[in-house]
Amino acid sequence: MYARTNCLYLEDASTRECDVTVIRVTRCLDDDGVTIVLDRTIFYPKSGGQPCDTGVLTVSKCAGTHHMPIDRVRISDGVVEHFVIAQAKSVLFPGTMVTLRIDDAVRTLNTRLHSAGELICAAVRNVGGAKW
Repeated sequence: MYARTNCLYLEDASTRECDVTVIRVTRCLDDDGVTIVLDRTIFYPKSGGQPCDTGVLTVSKCAGTHHMPIDRVRISDGVVEHFVIAQAKSVLFPGTMVTLRIDDAVRTLNTRLHSAGELICAAVRNVGGAKW
């Protein structure tokens, strides 16, 4: 069992980039990607009907800089898992320092859609008289 991921998005939702440490890299069984667990994250996972953040994980090593898209993020038992392409397995190891960068346009859209959904729910409850 791994320690819970420090979810920085709960402390400051405006953070779009940060440096973190790789805890675990595991090959996915259902596709060509890998699951990466980090000590902390700024990526919001898919949860409560809300879509996850997307963005890029960057690792700089002697052999060069690698940019890996993160297209799925999920949370299970307090551990946040980031999904990236398979080639990441060759450059990422526990203890590797990496940089996370969120796709700001996706985060902003998801935030606005979430807020709009909350407003619609409140309107239906208050105007429609529905007992929720």
